[in-house]
Amino acid sequence: MKREMKELLNTNRQSSEANIGGNGGDRLSRQLALFVLVALFLLLSSGCVYFNTFYHARTWYNQAEKTRQRANRDAAAGGEIKLYQDAIKKCSKVISEHPGSSYMDDALFIIGKSYYYLGDFPKAERKFRELLASFPKSKYADESRFFLGKTRFHLENYVLAMEVFKEQVNKTKGNPFRAEAIFLTGETALLENDSAGAVEQYQKFVKEYKNDPKAQEVQFKIGQIQFERQQFGEAAKSFAAAEALAQVEKVRFQARYEQGRSLFLIDSVKAGLAVFEKLAKDNKDSVFQSDIQLRIAEGNYLAGNEREAILLYDDVATRHPRWVQAAEGYYRIGTIVQNDWSDLGLAKSLYDQATKIPSTGKWGQMALTRSSDITKVEKYRAEPSDSSEDIVDVNRFLLAELYRTTLDQSDSALGEYKSLVEDFPGSELAPKALIAIGWLYENQYYDTASAREYYQKILDEYPLSDEYGQAIRLLGLRDTEPDSLYANKLYELAEEQYYDQGNADSAMTLFRRLMEEYPDSRLVPRADFAIAKIELSRFVPKTESADSTYVDSTMILLFKELAEKYPKTPIGVEAARLASGQGVTKAVVAPSDQGKPKTDSTTIPDTTAVFAQVDTLSESQRTEEKLRAEIEATPMITIEEPLTKGDFIYPFSAVGTRIEGRLMLKIKIEFDGKVSDVNFLKGSGNDDIDREVKKALLETYFNPIQFDPSKFPGWFIYNYDIKLPEIYK
Repeated sequence: MKREMKELLNTNRQSSEANIGGNGGDRLSRQLALFVLVALFLLLSSGCVYFNTFYHARTWYNQAEKTRQRANRDAAAGGEIKLYQDAIKKCSKVISEHPGSSYMDDALFIIGKSYYYLGDFPKAERKFRELLASFPKSKYADESRFFLGKTRFHLENYVLAMEVFKEQVNKTKGNPFRAEAIFLTGETALLENDSAGAVEQYQKFVKEYKNDPKAQEVQFKIGQIQFERQQFGEAAKSFAAAEALAQVEKVRFQARYEQGRSLFLIDSVKAGLAVFEKLAKDNKDSVFQSDIQLRIAEGNYLAGNEREAILLYDDVATRHPRWVQAAEGYYRIGTIVQNDWSDLGLAKSLYDQATKIPSTGKWGQMALTRSSDITKVEKYRAEPSDSSEDIVDVNRFLLAELYRTTLDQSDSALGEYKSLVEDFPGSELAPKALIAIGWLYENQYYDTASAREYYQKILDEYPLSDEYGQAIRLLGLRDTEPDSLYANKLYELAEEQYYDQGNADSAMTLFRRLMEEYPDSRLVPRADFAIAKIELSRFVPKTESADSTYVDSTMILLFKELAEKYPKTPIGVEAARLASGQGVTKAVVAPSDQGKPKTDSTTIPDTTAVFAQVDTLSESQRTEEKLRAEIEATPMITIEEPLTKGDFIYPFSAVGTRIEGRLMLKIKIEFDGKVSDVNFLKGSGNDDIDREVKKALLETYFNPIQFDPSKFPGWFIYNYDIKLPEIYK
């Protein structure tokens, strides 16, 4: 602005000098001076408006940042939201009305960070990318690059986020973002279920930044991960380290509390009790005291002091009858009475008491489940004398299952299973009971000989049962004569279900079971081929006539997969033939010949009409030909799972159709692995389902390193399976 004013003044001076001495020079000088003053005023006004716009934007942004940082939050709240929004509006005005401004990078940076703290990560990412592309040497470049990684982290694009974080971690000197980059690297690993990698990064953070206020939180997270992985000894050490780093009393309490729990789980009951007893002395808050007392009661029970444990649990429940701790107290006493005293009636009354507490938390739900289980036991035990055999054997089996799986009463379960086999040997539940008896002997009583005896009974007495194959595995008889006979049986049953009963779902279940239980069987390729045909039949258009042998394009794709999966086998050869588009050859009769008697074998028919008919394909056949050509010209994705998979929600409006199966799609993938466009080659036939599939795919990322880079951005063939949720079946 100063430079422009100077140029105007120089121009005015030169013009004045040129006109001095001329006719009317004074008048011209006055007019020119007036013009200069007006121009200066307009320039100053324009500059002031422009600067004021940015000044207000920066002021509002700074105010929002100040309150957010003071609250130590990573997201806007309260009045900060409007301040960030107003800053975005003003900066956007600066960019649109003054594109050559020296404040362009400032404006982009403020917009990007404002969007970030408002939680609008897609817009934040675009602004940071725009800043880095347009102003690579800006003073905001490093911070923008780091925030670009953070936005991608929140967008769950972990591959690209990790690239940024690793860059920052490797910049060791004077990098203000390195500590947070290490932390976010750990967070990313944790979100990708790499708990070992997360612990490694968290430990690195604590080692290098132990004075950082975040170190206490990070060390505590290490303990939590180890606890969840059942590494209780390591967890106890990590929680002790978190206590040492703790800068606030709350973290210190939590660390010591979890340390005590971990010690209980490595049978260091005495040490754990010492931790909780010291906590009880140091903390006078009644809520903390009740939690601590519950843990002291737990420690006493583990140490064999059952009476003391019950008294402590009862004391908590009596002192705080409306607290969640009371619900836990009643629940814990109930489990002691049920498991140690075998008094189900008293245990149920205690569980019911726990459910009556106003704020029960998880303990109320667990107590309700236990009470319900005991009610079931009472129901299954009460067998009316006039009950049919079907009802009695089912009740007996359910009672045994309850004892074994839920109530943890192995002796009672064993007795019920045995009585079922003895009283109802013809029941379809008898072989299931024999498997359960064998399991109990093997896993609870460590009596392998008895376990094998009951497994063998299944082979001898129930050769047609579903448990036959399981018994073979448990007896170690794989690849023996009984084993091969059972694989054949499964295949025959599957064919019977499909061809004789018309039950495609049951047939597919049996075929899949054969493939899972006998992966090396010679019947696996045939079962796989059968599954493909059954699945595809659900999506083949119904436009072809009943006797049509035209090969559907979806079949071609799956037959290609089968041909590659079983090369040089009869199934593989047949699949390859069908994948090439060679259906069963069928004579095409010209319209004029329809209805006429066939010629005898010695007559040479006129084939002119037949060949002419080749050019008159039906509309559906032309569509299939086009699809076939498109499939052959487009690479197919063969990796099993994408890096990040968008959520497919089965639309409620389509539940009645019960549509399931495989869709064939053509998707466009960008350089970063994101799916940017979707075309349906073979849809579900339901617009709502297809819409949800497309939505899920547009939120999907593939790992770009698994593809040939020269193919990006590009189109790929992709199979997408949809299933009806179990709740709707």
